[in-house]
Formats: sequence, C-alpha cells, structure tokens
Amino acid sequence: MISITALLLFSFLLIVIGEKLSLNYCYTMQYTNSESNLYDCTVVTLLNDTQIYFYNSADPNKTPKPHWLKISETDWIKSTTWSDGDRQWMNKVINIQSSVNKSVGHVLQWNLSCEGERHAPVFSSNEFGFDGENLIYFNCTSKTWLTPENKKNPEMEQLWNQQYRQLAVEKCVFKLNTCSLCFLSLAPTVYIFQNKSVSDSSELILTCMATGFYPKDVKMSLMKSGTEIPDHLITSSGVRPNHNGTYQLRKSVEIQEDEKDQYECYVSHSSLTEPKIEKWEDKVSVGFIVGVAVAVVAVVILFCGLVLFCALKNRKKKRE
Repeated sequence: MISITALLLFSFLLIVIGEKLSLNYCYTMQYTNSESNLYDCTVVTLLNDTQIYFYNSADPNKTPKPHWLKISETDWIKSTTWSDGDRQWMNKVINIQSSVNKSVGHVLQWNLSCEGERHAPVFSSNEFGFDGENLIYFNCTSKTWLTPENKKNPEMEQLWNQQYRQLAVEKCVFKLNTCSLCFLSLAPTVYIFQNKSVSDSSELILTCMATGFYPKDVKMSLMKSGTEIPDHLITSSGVRPNHNGTYQLRKSVEIQEDEKDQYECYVSHSSLTEPKIEKWEDKVSVGFIVGVAVAVVAVVILFCGLVLFCALKNRKKKRE
C-alpha cells in the first residue's frame, strides 16, 4: 500500500502560492539471516531538500519536529509514526527477491517522491532498487509498473500491475494538490553594516545580511542612488542554512567612505507583502542624531553641575 507516513504528512502540507514543494522518502531495508521474518528499516524524509525526519525501526526515538512546520505535536507524532504497512510490504518484496539469491546481505531501497506547485503539473517518482540495481518503477504516463529495459521481467510486471497498483504515486500527487496549510513562512530580519576595507583604508565594506527566513528562495539587491549595483561588483555568500532550519544570505560591496549614505538594501521573500528596505543613510542620520543628543545632554548636565558647584561654593564663602 502507499506509504502511510507519506499520506499523513502530505495531508498537512500546502504549497505557498508560487512556491515549489517537494517531498521525498528514502527507505532502506537490509536482508539478514535471522529467526525474525521482519527486518529493520530506516527512512529519511526530505522536504524541499531539507531533512525533516529520520527513523530507524530499531530505535523508538522520534525526530523532533522542525519549528517552521506549523503542525501540532500530536499531529507530528501521528504523521511520523513508523508505518507497519510500509515495513511489512518491503519485507515481502525483499523476501521474494532474496529467495532467488540465497546469499546474505541483500539491500532493498524504496524511493517515493512528489513535487510541483498548486494547480500546476506534478512530477512524481516511485521506484525500487535491489542490491544497488534498479528493480522496478512506476511509469506515471502509462500508469504501469515497469522493469528496466536491460533486465526486462514480464512476469514481475504482470504481478505488480495486478496486485500492487495501489502503490502508485497518484495518491501522493493528490495529497500534494489538495493538502491543507502547514508551511510556516518566516520573514527575514535584515541588517546593514560596515567594516573597514583591509586593502584600502579609504574604502568600506558595506554588507547587507538577511537571516532567519524560510523557505529558502530569497532575492537581495544592493542599490546606489536608486540604481541596482551589478553582480560583478558584489560579493555574495550564497544562501546558507542556519542551525535551526532557516536560512541566511549576505551580500557586500566596496564603497568610498564619503558616499556611504547613498546606499540601501532591498530584500524580497514569499513571506513579505512588499520588499524590506534597509537604508544606510538612516543608520548614519540616526546615529548622528543620537550622538549629538547624548553630547548635548552631557554638556548641559556638566554645565548645570558647574553652576551648582559654584553657587554652593560662593554661598559657603559668604557664610564664613
């Protein structure tokens, strides 16, 4: 039967408008001689190429839920509980294949994946491998199970198409297109700051950093007097993962120190209704105003203190 884990988790997932979503399950089972007829399995689950779940049937501990998935803890446990049906099905397949080859150490792999966008064509994959070689796969166009051309097995194809059609990814695709909201889009926090250039003391390295955003796709532009700075003048870190599953991006440009107030940073992300704009002149002007204000207050306090000190001193002299 189709992966229960996949169906449960897919029922919670929504593709944000314009956002591509992919879900991939990688199952692995190793055949060994033992008294038990049920072999241990592992499964790795990737959402948009980010691992969200790992399970080893020999280890009862569950993978913690990523904070950016808006699922209740109860639903998360339910959706990630190991499916006995999946494990039993793989056990059946590996026993059949291992009966042909009596040697020990056989490995069965099952890859089930779906990806696409809401109201858009969906690509899906459902395939099995045995001992590192392709065993059988589901053709979404013909909606039939097929064996590789170099190892055609009509008997296996007939058996699977008669008995195991429910393994087709159609259900996975259906869940992908009719799922409910679960994705939590996290907006980036944007900073702009400077460092002295190491190579030229008259220049600054102006850096814009966006961090804490999810999903991964983001656009950042550095502007000078309203004109976008070309890419060949910019140094980019590329989008990098943070430790908590969110992402960050930095872009830097070398500028003359006396023109730093002409620069600004634009960041666009699916979590934002409009781009975030961080203006460098705001940093300079606010810092200048605060600095001046602090200096003025300090001078006033010092002046008042001197006046009070002199007044008290004169009063003391008159009393003497």
